Amino acid sequence: MRASHSAKEWRIVVASAITRFFGRAMPMMTLVLLAACGANREANLVIVTMPNLAGGLGVNLDVASIYDASLLSELSQYSSSDWFANRESMQSSYPESLHIASWQLVPDSLVVSPAPWRRDEAVGVMVFIDYIESGHNALNITALAADMDAIEIRMENSRAQVRGIPSDDILPGQRI
Repeated sequence: MRASHSAKEWRIVVASAITRFFGRAMPMMTLVLLAACGANREANLVIVTMPNLAGGLGVNLDVASIYDASLLSELSQYSSSDWFANRESMQSSYPESLHIASWQLVPDSLVVSPAPWRRDEAVGVMVFIDYIESGHNALNITALAADMDAIEIRMENSRAQVRGIPSDDILPGQRI
């Protein structure tokens, strides 16, 4: 296991503890944590998992940052199950064109992280969620990744909602 995995797991544990301590004030906590992420123009990624996530079980979530247009076209056709079955071979086949950030998520947690994509260079950003129930569960968030200062992925049961958060919503009157 690489050191980056343990840091991600640590963030999940801390975020889950904070969430339980402060109750269900997720929207306000999200804004406060994003404001604390720094004063740069890089995007942030917020992942919120609800208590009923995948029937109380955890899920895997990958964010694929894509730096090649033909690879984006190929991955846009993938379902989540296709992605998780082929991600290692994709990573080895496209080491310069594909960056994968992975999280193992548990129910009732909050993860706030700098966005794993390079905004000025990525031609596409895809999110793949490995729910127990197979399905498409692949989201193309390229437009949001290019335009928004933060992206929130809210996950419950076997579905996910994605929304872009402009900086004015993160900290009114200030830019992050």
